[in-house]
Amino acid sequence: KEHKGTISSLQLHIPRNILMTSSGDHSIKQWDIRTGEVVHTYTGHTRPVMSVQFYNDRMVSTGFDMTVKIWSIKEKKEMQSISDIHSQPIRCLKFQENVLLCGSYDATVSVLNF
Repeated sequence: KEHKGTISSLQLHIPRNILMTSSGDHSIKQWDIRTGEVVHTYTGHTRPVMSVQFYNDRMVSTGFDMTVKIWSIKEKKEMQSISDIHSQPIRCLKFQENVLLCGSYDATVSVLNF
């Protein structure tokens, strides 16, 4: 159940025993760090996923499809997709408090308030 593409980022959530990995295969995998097994594969990005980060009971991802996706970890599904914020792929993100920062290959940073 491993990725079929390069792993581009990872995010560890020790209290929940979860590791999330994003990949060039357009997916995000949720691993149980106790067993090393894949628990779930999140799909929805149409191009490589570049970055993932936890935010409370949610996960945020960005990628070459120029979207930001917000996922429910509990329900294991996509909750929201945001596009048209960058003209080139989104390379990285940082979620803190109620602010999401996204850095893009278009040499800009976008600020989204939640």
